[in-house]
Amino acid sequence: DDAIAVLPELIRNGEVRRHIASMPELGIDGLISEGEQERAIVILSSLTMAHVWGGQTPDFTLPRNVAVPFVGIARRLERPPIVQHATLVLNNWRRLDRNKPVALDNLDTQATFTGTFDEKWFYLATLGVELAGAPAMAALAQAVAHSRDGSDTEIEKPLAAVEAGIRDMTAALMRMKEHCDPYVFYHKLRPFLAGWPAPGLIYSGAEAGPQMWSGGSAAQSSLLQSIDAALGIEHDKAV
Repeated sequence: DDAIAVLPELIRNGEVRRHIASMPELGIDGLISEGEQERAIVILSSLTMAHVWGGQTPDFTLPRNVAVPFVGIARRLERPPIVQHATLVLNNWRRLDRNKPVALDNLDTQATFTGTFDEKWFYLATLGVELAGAPAMAALAQAVAHSRDGSDTEIEKPLAAVEAGIRDMTAALMRMKEHCDPYVFYHKLRPFLAGWPAPGLIYSGAEAGPQMWSGGSAAQSSLLQSIDAALGIEHDKAV
């Protein structure tokens, strides 16, 4: 937690690898609740990306003190040991006022690499798309039930709600332009979300050899895939 709080400064000052190397190796046995495990993977994936990409040149050997707990918690959660949409968007936010609802004007991020508002907004605006699509998920369940047991009239209402949800998601995505400058995203943030090129990253003490994984992307969201699946929409495999 202490390292994540100053991660942008450590990266800017060129001290991030030295700082990470000095940290103790912590076990994961005490991480019992879902919240604890999700928090751990946010921290460990952020430290991993910062170590690899936070220097003048990339370092594709992850120190044991991060690699061992990261691989361990990733296996427990059945995810790859690299930053993902679930990490930096779905589980990387907090409410500013706990008495107010989950909405963009009441949210902040937990972890960033650059410390810029552009980066924060990239994650939060993407979360806004997820929030906008939530009613469509509930409506899809109703539509499926009505398709089996109801009438055409009964199925029309939830399908209309799905359509409205997709329109709301599109509008939410357009808000990305409000505070996320394309230059800052592409040149300052995007490098920290990149995956491992061949031959991959060495997870010291945790894996037998280098591992290759794709980095984080909003395309990893299950939102649109869920809508397609529920509506029976199939896509040709990309060539």
